[in-house]
Amino acid sequence: MVVLSRRRVTHSAAGDAGKSPRAASKSLPRQAPFLSTVILLCLGALLTSGQLYATIPLTHLLAEEFDASTSAITFSATMFGFAYAIGFVAFGPLSDRFGRRHVILGSIIGISLSTAAVAAATDVTSLVSLRTVQGLFAGAFGPAAMAYLGERMSPERRTVAMASLITSFAASSVVVQLAAQEVVRVTSWRAVFIGGGVLGALLFLTLARILVPGFHGDRRPPSLKRSYGSMFRLFKDKVLIAWFVASAGVLSGFVTVYTALPLSGIASEGQVTALRIIALPAFVAVPLLAGKLSGTHPAWRGTWGLTVAAVVLALTAIFGSVFWLLVVLIPVLVLSISFASSSLAQAAGDRASHARASATAVYSAMIFVGASIGSAIAGSFASESFALAVGLSTIVVVVAALAAACGARWIKSEA
Repeated sequence: MVVLSRRRVTHSAAGDAGKSPRAASKSLPRQAPFLSTVILLCLGALLTSGQLYATIPLTHLLAEEFDASTSAITFSATMFGFAYAIGFVAFGPLSDRFGRRHVILGSIIGISLSTAAVAAATDVTSLVSLRTVQGLFAGAFGPAAMAYLGERMSPERRTVAMASLITSFAASSVVVQLAAQEVVRVTSWRAVFIGGGVLGALLFLTLARILVPGFHGDRRPPSLKRSYGSMFRLFKDKVLIAWFVASAGVLSGFVTVYTALPLSGIASEGQVTALRIIALPAFVAVPLLAGKLSGTHPAWRGTWGLTVAAVVLALTAIFGSVFWLLVVLIPVLVLSISFASSSLAQAAGDRASHARASATAVYSAMIFVGASIGSAIAGSFASESFALAVGLSTIVVVVAALAAACGARWIKSEA
């Protein structure tokens, strides 16, 4: 495959030598405007990924509305997470075949319509069903958006663009919870989803105007068989398998903590809000920290992030009833998991450079499988014991850190 790629590049270069300057310029990949593209795709990340967390501050309201248990309501988030993961795998390779722009826009309009539809839910069954549809559409966005930035940004701006997008996915866990909490204070929970649908429609119209159409360079789109085949070939690489397992621990503990805090009753609504707000600066610090440690292999950076997260979760399980300690621990947890997420995403993409979009799709899918596991743990155990719920998630993150370390060691042994 490498030899063929080199021949193709050589042939293209030889052909370009005989072209006029105008013809040669048309064969160059068209770059996207930096600031507007990054801002809008980051908003798309907040909208799509944030829907997983939208029901966390609404759990008790929805339980009263539908006369259901809180575990039944958290199950809707669990199903969103699993559908989100399936959406990554099912739709991720489609952007190779039909183009990044088409898949991004299809995801945004789909999440817009399905989010607005959640407002029409009349019982737990319809809520879970509509949230599942939401997750499927949301899953199409991430791989296509990351591949788009990787192709359409200039090399000197690509790192900042990718770090901003990945951080936005993580930041959505806090931003959307805060937004939903404030909306429901002045109106009903249904307005949260109607508002999300309207914002999605506006984002669709704006993205449709600035996203560059067509394919990167002058490459021909692969067949669907080849697009999906590249994904399955990833599972022949034990290093990638280790990092995919590690990615399941990235959001598991975070979702458990934020879901378990209100369910267990150890923190008041005002205290939970404060913990969400103080976590926001940690997201801003991630690109800066990644730049400082750019000389270290991203797999080791991911391992360090998960290790720190596991230690913080263990301390949270033990001292969770002491609020001032949570004020210290939560920002460190957010920083460590965000750092681990961006690092492992880079490691997986670099390892599978021949199938970057497919690797991103699988990696992202596993992240939200882990988020669903975290939601399920909190829904099942938090009302009985906050420490038990967070302790179980700590075990998940420890396993993830060990998997990340194994992949990093295997890479080192190959050198």
